[in-house]
Amino acid sequence: MLFRYLRSNFLFWFGCIFTAVGLIIFVIAIFVPWRVDQGVPTYWVTVALVFLASSFFIPGVILAGKRLRDVLRSVTALQRGQYIVGRVEDIVSANEYVNGRPLYRVAWSWQGHDGKRRKAKSPSLSKSDASHWKRGDEIAAYVHPSDLEFAEADVYGFRAT
Repeated sequence: MLFRYLRSNFLFWFGCIFTAVGLIIFVIAIFVPWRVDQGVPTYWVTVALVFLASSFFIPGVILAGKRLRDVLRSVTALQRGQYIVGRVEDIVSANEYVNGRPLYRVAWSWQGHDGKRRKAKSPSLSKSDASHWKRGDEIAAYVHPSDLEFAEADVYGFRAT
């Protein structure tokens, strides 16, 4: 279940790629031959490469870490959350493309424990997966065990019986 959610999260993989690029540049910076043939070694190439590595690594770690935390929260809600009935509001564009194909999200809402209507969106789905639901359909969802303000719709049918 965790891998399915990570696989559908474009920003997580984008952050991982940025992190990897930063690490590669940092390793290159460590092994640059410092020029000492003219007397005093010059460190500007190493400093520039370390700065470039930091420019990739730090944002990559922040982005991947945030997206991983969000995915873990969603998976926890699905695994251990309390069942609620959600209502599909609409199918909206995720503004993401995989192999030239657009991805979609199921916009849905549920009534919280305090009686207020809350809105949420599913992870990115292919058109065939997202078209399974229509406006007004009921959708199984689960409220996070420790955060009653957060719920996740079971769009992949993990807890379907």
